[in-house]
Amino acid sequence: ISFVDKADILLTKLIIRGGISMKKLTAIFTMLLVCFVVSICQASAIDECALGGITMGVSKDAVRNIYGEPTKKKLKGVEEWIYGDSFSIKFSEGYVTSITTDENNGIKMPAGFTVGSDAKGLVKYFGQNYGLEPKRYSGDDMDYISYVVFRPDQSGIILRVGYDYDNDKICFINMYATGIS
Repeated sequence: ISFVDKADILLTKLIIRGGISMKKLTAIFTMLLVCFVVSICQASAIDECALGGITMGVSKDAVRNIYGEPTKKKLKGVEEWIYGDSFSIKFSEGYVTSITTDENNGIKMPAGFTVGSDAKGLVKYFGQNYGLEPKRYSGDDMDYISYVVFRPDQSGIILRVGYDYDNDKICFINMYATGIS
């Protein structure tokens, strides 16, 4: 039985017994509606945290089914599969924990952002569609935009984008999990 069904049963019992006024019922309904809308927005932002059809927590077999055998494998602490020179996927205990691309190689996010895309467009997209504000910081040779997106189990995904400050073009996209449940 779903959460919504349980809430419906509880509210029906309260109304039948006369234990709740219409004013209280309206307040409860409004709070439930707000929670529902917030969860939909957050879930949609989670869906955006993918590169080339790969998301956090996907198995090695699923990656292999999509991309085949990697060009190269590294085993330094975590297993890393590299495809070509510019797309890498890291695994922990057989599941994806990090995805990175650093060339315009056709690897895209679900919204179409890729290396070479407009960084301002990405900021605008995530702000308008999900109400997410980026953390901005500078490194040695580029500027960065970073988002934290929480999944329903409260583990997080960090979306980190490096861009060239002078021309506002994305130089790399990296996503990594803060915890896989």
